[in-house]
Amino acid sequence: MSIAIRMSEAHSETPIKRDPKRSFGRGLVFALPAAIVLWAVIAHLA
Repeated sequence: MSIAIRMSEAHSETPIKRDPKRSFGRGLVFALPAAIVLWAVIAHLA
């Protein structure tokens, strides 16, 4: 089980090291909805 987790982690780390733009895009995909939700909550409270 732990070997499979290590292999999946190594597999996910490799493309990020080779292509930083791809990891930035992936971070943006997560950050953008979070920012929208945060803005909606602030707008609702205000």
